Amino acid sequence: MLKGKMMKELYIKDLNNYKDCSNKKTRTAIRGIIIHEGKFAMIQSDKYKECKFPGGGMEDGETHQSCLTREIMEETGLTAIPDSMIPYGFFKDIRRSLYEKDLIFEMISYYYFISIADRTITQIELDPYEEEYDYKLIWLSIDEAIHYNTVAMKRYHSEAPWIERELIVLKKLKEEGVIG
Repeated sequence: MLKGKMMKELYIKDLNNYKDCSNKKTRTAIRGIIIHEGKFAMIQSDKYKECKFPGGGMEDGETHQSCLTREIMEETGLTAIPDSMIPYGFFKDIRRSLYEKDLIFEMISYYYFISIADRTITQIELDPYEEEYDYKLIWLSIDEAIHYNTVAMKRYHSEAPWIERELIVLKKLKEEGVIG
């Protein structure tokens, strides 16, 4: 987190479906809210047609700032301005792991507003699963992003639980009048 800045709680989703689990794993992700010329920079997959904020998991030794600027470059090819980061809030998701029956999985996503230098795209370096899902940068209004995720959640919620997280954050941004 940035020094001296507090993160507000956006949402805590606790499925309470893990009472018999004995192991726990916490994953921390940093996500960027990029608004440029009235549109949001989102990553959309061809697989689910959902859209998500660029960002991802922290690597050893990374700060929130270094993680977010790296992830934005890798997923979008855009150059983020690190000193422009403004904390928005965090979303915590707690559930039984989809992949390991005895594991409680806690995902904490920290969201930051961040500016980009311009819309120039450089080298994109997607992870293997991101390539498989065919993620692409797309510029959307908040209403378009909400629409895509509302439709995708109805079809793919059990396969792609992150859709709900992104939809909740988008709706909060709209409710707060960030842009719309």
